[in-house]
Amino acid sequence: MSYTLRFSDLTTTTNITVLSKAEGTGINNYDTSLELVGAGYPNYGRPTAQNFLKLLENFSAPSKPLYPIKGQLWYDTSNAQYPFLKIFDGKSDTWPNVNGVYQQSSDPVGDGLTTNITNGNVWVDTNHNQLKIRSAGTWTIVGPNILTGVNKTGIESTTATSTTGILYPIIKNWVNGYVVEIISYDTFTPRTVIDGFSTIKKGTNLTNKVVAKYNGLAEKASALEVSPGVLVNASEVITTTDVSTDISPNLIKTGMIIGYGNSSSIPSGYLICDSSPVSTTLYSDLYNVIGNTYGTNGEGTFKTPNMTTSTRITSSIYLTYIIKT
Repeated sequence: MSYTLRFSDLTTTTNITVLSKAEGTGINNYDTSLELVGAGYPNYGRPTAQNFLKLLENFSAPSKPLYPIKGQLWYDTSNAQYPFLKIFDGKSDTWPNVNGVYQQSSDPVGDGLTTNITNGNVWVDTNHNQLKIRSAGTWTIVGPNILTGVNKTGIESTTATSTTGILYPIIKNWVNGYVVEIISYDTFTPRTVIDGFSTIKKGTNLTNKVVAKYNGLAEKASALEVSPGVLVNASEVITTTDVSTDISPNLIKTGMIIGYGNSSSIPSGYLICDSSPVSTTLYSDLYNVIGNTYGTNGEGTFKTPNMTTSTRITSSIYLTYIIKT
């Protein structure tokens, strides 16, 4: 004679029926992950003991149990390094971790077994060695902020040993696996080569591996490096597109450099800063100020600063630096 099993959750309206041997196979192994024995089933001790073993080990296996029911536990051993105890929530084949913590290299949201991840769940990202928490439908990094691996990105506080054996604290800024900036309180040469940095100077150092620069308005720069090792003080540089009307002539001194808006119409009394050689006789006032600071082509000549630029003002006009003679 058959019997019927009812779920503890009264909102579950389906029941499980187990037929007797006389009515069928005498065992139900298709409605749940257990083998439910019916009346008259021979050797019923084996499936009964097997059921107890499954419950004791929480269906420990690398693959999920067949025919799970809501609330069923599964000890997922598919990842030998990070096995997890999971629970079936009665939804479409999803098995979230019981403790809400996921230790894996890939985003658990993309795991077909854990698509019901909710706010407050924790992901230990073993690929980047980061702890993340689910909030507002996305992962928020708890720490460390730096992204490790081949795409290392973020701020790293570390030390570097100089060629003299002194250990200096530095801050590295990484982007996609490359150090683009180093901040230091000291000037030294690293004993172990840091790719893109032959020496470290006090303050902020940019990589020489690529043409790196600061983009934007340098409001408080103390000087401009117009060529390697050649500096022009910021106080000597005035930017305007109309020297004759926007700046009082009394403010323009010989040797001052101006960012001008049209290279085809340089005003009288100025030269383009393009490292061109000019006569010391014709431009004696300027020569008395800057001399051969920017080079010479021989006796009787000196060069203007090399400040060529590709900064576009309009579609056809580029910023040009000029120097007062």
